[in-house]
Amino acid sequence: LQPRISRSDSALQAESDAEIAAWMPEYAPPLRAQAPPYCRAPPSEKDDQAMQEWIYGELNTRCHPTRLAVRCERNRRYDSFVPCAQELMNHLAEDYSAMRGWCDFSQASAAVPALQGVDPAAYKAFKQPPMQNVTGTNGTAEVRLAFFFTVYTDAAYQRRLLGHLYSPRHYYLFHLDAANSSPQFEREMRALAYNRTNVHFTKDVRIVYGAST
Repeated sequence: LQPRISRSDSALQAESDAEIAAWMPEYAPPLRAQAPPYCRAPPSEKDDQAMQEWIYGELNTRCHPTRLAVRCERNRRYDSFVPCAQELMNHLAEDYSAMRGWCDFSQASAAVPALQGVDPAAYKAFKQPPMQNVTGTNGTAEVRLAFFFTVYTDAAYQRRLLGHLYSPRHYYLFHLDAANSSPQFEREMRALAYNRTNVHFTKDVRIVYGAST
């Protein structure tokens, strides 16, 4: 048997201190936003720099979620509560590119994936024929609208909102935030659709506050 070589606590501590002193963090280059493939690259380096500066400014901006009269804060450090900063920056790059007219949304890569968990009855209801040659009480042509809501709380408010917007000729789709809403809230929301064939529900997308959902 080989004799065990014991090392003193001081020797172990000295070795650990040496490793810590020699450690150097790896350099991480600054993140740069990239627009999706259906948006062309900024036409010049100056345009690209302007886009990057705008995006970093948006990352440091916080606005009140409901009180629009409250001034936004624009010097708050970005908190990475979204899946990753790069993902959010890329979505902001799409917003900026769209504002500048650099995107072609007719490309196949720009198509929005279809929701998979919509009530089966919605597919039939949403395929009603267009309203042709139909005029309203004021003599103008009628149109059929589709309303999309993302909700997670305050069923009483949702009832009032739907009551103000409801019309038998329009479509209404409520996306329930399954992670933050209660079963009671879902039951109350589904009660809104009682005897209404044009009000439907889905829970496809996990909602992340401040992210691209």
